[in-house]
Amino acid sequence: MRAIRLAALSDSPDAFGARYEDEAQKPVSEFEQTAIEHAESESSTTFLAKESGAAIGQIGAFFQKPTGRAFICAMWVSPEVRRKEVGSRLVNMAHHWLQDRGADEIYAWVTDTNIAAQHFYSRLGFSPSGTNAPLPSNPRVMETLYVYSS
Repeated sequence: MRAIRLAALSDSPDAFGARYEDEAQKPVSEFEQTAIEHAESESSTTFLAKESGAAIGQIGAFFQKPTGRAFICAMWVSPEVRRKEVGSRLVNMAHHWLQDRGADEIYAWVTDTNIAAQHFYSRLGFSPSGTNAPLPSNPRVMETLYVYSS
């Protein structure tokens, strides 16, 4: 999980709420602990897409406390396999996981500078909610909350 997280942050630094520099300083044990927690949790998980044993994509899914809103987050696909349905499969897996736990609506923050991600989420049925906020890792970049309603 550490390797793909750092690859994602290196490739797309303004697409995530975390910074590469901060995540790279975390010990491997912290990533291992998160993986264990996500494997057993009913409120937060991570899915990895793999090819030939290597992680090529990731997505997180969680229920926000205290609102109970369902979110997908940290979605990233390796540039070598983009536009090959890996992202769609990851979103579908996270979507089903959240729905199986009672989610009617699913939210995703998308940076306003990432036009490809905006089109991707729109194709999957997400639409802008009208809520905007600065990206936590780079407040100069704004992000829009997208929502998918079942």
